[in-house]
Amino acid sequence: MQMKHVILFIVTIAVSSIFGRAQSDTINRVDSNNKRIGWWKVYLDKDLAVTEDSTKASYFKYSYFEGKFDYYSTSRFGSEKNPVITSYVGKTSDIIQALDGEYKVNFSNGQPRFILLTQNGKLLEYKEFYKNGKVKHAFDYTESCGDTPFHYCIYFYNEDGSLKMKTSIRSPKK
Repeated sequence: MQMKHVILFIVTIAVSSIFGRAQSDTINRVDSNNKRIGWWKVYLDKDLAVTEDSTKASYFKYSYFEGKFDYYSTSRFGSEKNPVITSYVGKTSDIIQALDGEYKVNFSNGQPRFILLTQNGKLLEYKEFYKNGKVKHAFDYTESCGDTPFHYCIYFYNEDGSLKMKTSIRSPKK
């Protein structure tokens, strides 16, 4: 009789932990107005453009939403004319790869246009450049700016490479 109680207790704990984990999952939630809130797994095609169809996705990234605002938006990164340059050569079978590493797009003159640094699906840094190769603006998602740890740095540069402005934007709660 004692063994039955032990087994019942273990099964109850196991089932409770499974349901507890399912309820605490905070990926891909919507609010009462059907707007995205919190962390989302966002699917991207080979040019890092957002796609709703995961069968057309080559990559995924994690992004944080508050209504329509996407804290880690990459919008349209590459195109057929200006493809994404990465060590990843294409989708193999049906595996969707997390953004991981350096992704860049160059101008036709060979200078960088965009550079995106990621790690395991999370954005670390984004830079956009002028045609002369100087940084136009940069977002550093790893550097805390401002008076609180919930702000990340944004740098704006002049075409000659001199810093025009450094500011911050509130980052999502992690």
